[in-house]
Amino acid sequence: MPVNKNAMTHYKIFDELLSNRYHNYSLDDLTDEVNIRLAKMDPASSGVVR
Repeated sequence: MPVNKNAMTHYKIFDELLSNRYHNYSLDDLTDEVNIRLAKMDPASSGVVR
């Protein structure tokens, strides 16, 4: 199984987060939020690493 099997899901989440003009996310905030959302969708996912 490829490492980036959820690439489109990651891109969609990043797009939602970065399109919010009223919140400035740091890189750590982005990875934390993506990991939280991926865990809600698929608890067995390994998440995103830097």
